[in-house]
This record gives sequence, structure tokens and C-alpha cells, in this order.
Amino acid sequence: MPAAPDLPFASTAATWLWHVGLHSFVAGLILYAWARHLALPTGRSRRFLLAAVLVVPLFTAAVAPRVAGPGAWFDSGRLLALPVGLGLTLADVAVAAGALTAAVAVAQEVLPSLSRPRRSGGALPLWLGPAVRALPGWRRCTVHLVTGRLSYVATGGLPGRPHLLLSPDVVELLPRDELEAVLRHENAHHAPHRWWALHLLFAVRLVQLPNPVALWVFRGYTLELEVACDSEAVAGRDARPLARALLAVYDRTDRRDIASREALRRRVDVLLGREPAVDRALPPESLAAAVALLLVFLPWIV
Repeated sequence: MPAAPDLPFASTAATWLWHVGLHSFVAGLILYAWARHLALPTGRSRRFLLAAVLVVPLFTAAVAPRVAGPGAWFDSGRLLALPVGLGLTLADVAVAAGALTAAVAVAQEVLPSLSRPRRSGGALPLWLGPAVRALPGWRRCTVHLVTGRLSYVATGGLPGRPHLLLSPDVVELLPRDELEAVLRHENAHHAPHRWWALHLLFAVRLVQLPNPVALWVFRGYTLELEVACDSEAVAGRDARPLARALLAVYDRTDRRDIASREALRRRVDVLLGREPAVDRALPPESLAAAVALLLVFLPWIV
């Protein structure tokens, strides 16, 4: 095997990003295997583990270069130096994969989050405004129709001053009981603890744009969050109206958008009891121990 060269990147920041990706992969593999071994269902513990895969490598990657040397458990510099043909090495493949991941993340996550849909002048049902403002924390919520979006429902603004955006087809096609279920789901999203957790993790995600593991993990976290909000929206109620609303969105989603359709299908399966949704949370001590072990173990992978 070739001797380990200096990491072939132009800056300390790039080297740190490489270690973040490497540690994310190892942490994700370990925690995924643990969750599978425990048959851990959707819930708080799965969300915590996914968040740990996003956050912990930021710190361990900063420590990794300081423990490089004979004591390191794995020297990725040797791996990166391996040739793959055409004069290229695995380092070149890693850079290309990172660039492609960053481009996909910008197109699918960053740019949509920055876009502001145009508001429509259409009329809302008379019952909708009072129903929205009767939801917890939404006394000051404003509701607007938007143009150019199919089956679009989103909330914006800070938790104290939210606004709700709806596409006209959602208002026109969904019966009142289904639309009310959708409103409760969006209200659950805007609970302060969920709002802050998601936005802080999204900021962590942006730091790791070239990291394929972070792309996968953050999407997994958002799906877990959707399932949690579904559960809160139907708590003590019939789950079928929300399931029907999701199926209506599923039918109107482009068949080429496999990821979105699969996420909608899973949410419906959980709502209808086809997939376990029991939040069998792990003890806080177990979760803390898992994070502590990663903090100790990962820096020795350089």
C-alpha cells in the first residue's frame, strides 16, 4: 500500500470536511447497526441518533489531526492515495463525490428554502381562518394562498408569528376534515422545540454540504419529524382523514420523484398501522453513553 501522503486538499477547512464525512460514515454505520439490533421504531430515540450523526463529527473531526500518527486506528491518507486508474486516485473520487453531493444539496435543499412563493389573491373558505387561529400558538397566524405550486402546504415565520401558505388545489380538493388534519400537522411542526431543533440541524447540515452521509441523515431526520407531527395531529382522533390527504398528495406527485412518494407512502403506512409507530424511547443514559463513546472513538480515525 502506498505511503500516507498529506491529505490532498487545498486547505485546513477541506481537510476538516473530509474528516467530518469519514466520521459521519463510521458513526452512521455504528448507530444504524445498533438501531437495527434493537429494532428501534420511529420516535424520539431515532431522531436523537440521526441528529448525533450530524453533530458529533463536527467536533471529532476537529480533534482528529491532533491524534494522527502511529496511535491512529485508521489512516485515511493511505486509502486516499490508492490509484483507481486513468491517473486518478481515491482522493479525486472523494472530491468529485463531494462536489456532486454539494450540487444536489444546493439544488434540492438550499435554493427551495430561499424561494418565496408568490401569494395569490384567491379567497379562503370562511371557516379556515378561525380554525387556524384556534390551534395552539397560532392566535396570530396569517393564512395565504400561493400560486405556481401543486399540493403545497408550508409554514413560515418564527414560532411567535407564524404564517401558513396553501396552494389553491389543497383548499379546493381536500374535504374539511382532511384539511383540518393537515392544519394540525403543520401546527405540530411549528411547536417551538421542533422549529428550533430543525433549523439548528439545517444549519449544521449546510456546513456539511459536500457530505453524502449528512444528506442522507438529514433527510432521514426530516422524515422522522414528519411521522412525529402526523402522530401528534391524529392523537385521540381518527387517522384516516390525514392518511387520505397524504394519498391525495401522493397521487399528484410526479412519479419520477421517487423519494417524495416513498416518504408519503411510509407516513401513510404508519398512520394506518402497517408499520410500528410506538415511540419506544431508549433511556437517556444509553443515548448519552453512545454519544460519549463516539466522541472518544472517532478522533482516532484520521
